[in-house]
Amino acid sequence: MKYTDIQIDLLRREVCQRLSEKRYNHTLGVEKMAVLIGGYCMPESIDRLRVAALLHDISKEYSEAEYFEIIKQNNITMSEDDLAAAPIWHSITAPCVVKSDFPEFADCDVLSAVYNHTVGSPDMSVFDEIILLSDYIEEGRTYKNCVILREKFLAALEKTKDTDEAIIALHRAVLESLENNINEFVSRGKGYHHRTAQTRDAIKAKTERLS
Repeated sequence: MKYTDIQIDLLRREVCQRLSEKRYNHTLGVEKMAVLIGGYCMPESIDRLRVAALLHDISKEYSEAEYFEIIKQNNITMSEDDLAAAPIWHSITAPCVVKSDFPEFADCDVLSAVYNHTVGSPDMSVFDEIILLSDYIEEGRTYKNCVILREKFLAALEKTKDTDEAIIALHRAVLESLENNINEFVSRGKGYHHRTAQTRDAIKAKTERLS
């Protein structure tokens, strides 16, 4: 599936109408970062990365009642970790919103990236990883760990010689972002989603195998 600039521009306008100014600016930041990373890792998929970035937070500002209505209508099974983590409910429900409201963009890669951009998945694709990392290090993120990782990763990307090297750099950066999240939860005395730990372990094994 390929998307034209006209389709993406129209999508961007529609997303703008659905999000607050702050959330929309973040979304544009994720799109910009996804394009940058995609240029190194998946240049053939820039159009779909743009779409996934624009839709990743499409249900972020829904109410709890709206989330559970979508979950009920789509027979979604929620784990204990899911139920305890309200901040990730938008990633669980967003694929349903994409399918119902933006069916022309319901590409399997887009849906997967939208679903996995918060806590990840052990079998994440490179496409998924680009959206997850873009969400974490887009230029609007001013948290210390985000800034440090952004500068470190972009410097590493510039030194890569080909797509394979860029993808390895991506794996390493995603791994660091996941470890940062886990460490933050631990430092605050809180539990973290089991899928984040599973994703960290899978990415770590992949990185070690490819290095």
